[in-house]
Amino acid sequence: MNIEDWPILKSRGFLALYSFTQKGVFPESVSGAADVALIGQRAEQSVELLRAACYLPDACTVIVRTSDRTSVATLQGGLVCEGDQSLNIGLFLPKTRGLDVVELEQSSERPQFDDLGLQTLLNICERIERCEIARVIRLRIGDKEISIQAHRGKFDILAGAKTPVEISELVKGAVSAGEQVAYSVGETDSEASNLQYALQDLLGLGDQGEESDRVEVGAMSDAYGVLSLRHAAQNIKKGEINLAIEVRDSSSKVILRSNLGRK
Repeated sequence: MNIEDWPILKSRGFLALYSFTQKGVFPESVSGAADVALIGQRAEQSVELLRAACYLPDACTVIVRTSDRTSVATLQGGLVCEGDQSLNIGLFLPKTRGLDVVELEQSSERPQFDDLGLQTLLNICERIERCEIARVIRLRIGDKEISIQAHRGKFDILAGAKTPVEISELVKGAVSAGEQVAYSVGETDSEASNLQYALQDLLGLGDQGEESDRVEVGAMSDAYGVLSLRHAAQNIKKGEINLAIEVRDSSSKVILRSNLGRK
């Protein structure tokens, strides 16, 4: 891979280009204006965000933007380009197309979360997605019971709650208080067409304005990917920073946009 003549290296806003493998992140070209320690740390963060994003189907590239930073990490060529807010990524990404794809190992088939309330909600969502024919799921959350009708990742609330947000809050509250959360599955004679809610509504990934994740969570693999990236981003975000993340596939099609820290 001959990168010496890539236009990005001499462009406005460029700070450094790194390569990465399973063994680490390595400098390929660093501008004299770069804070080497800081930029190296940012490149490592970008690779970790890319690793988290890889739980999303077809994820290939992560673009990170803050008020003073633009970073692009891609599996194509195993490269990270770091710059300031004026970095022109259009000079970089086309050069990576067709390069060998670097695999990033994951610690598990699906991301693991320390938040037991979230993990319990994910377990409920798994059950909703597995309903190949319409079913009634009765949730016993502490001393409350909620009934929903579920079919292939969609559901309606039959009794016990008014919104998915209410169900989520009850589950998280019960888990936090050490109360039992359980469910049972039964048959239903009702039609399962035009069900109102999706998994993203139960997980808080629906449209909530500028802070929302711009992705249609159509399956649990999507949900795990969005939550994995959000968790990784929260670990590097500082309160005053507007952290915008974009995930693209190998053809550069955007599959997710997410904003954290917007005031």
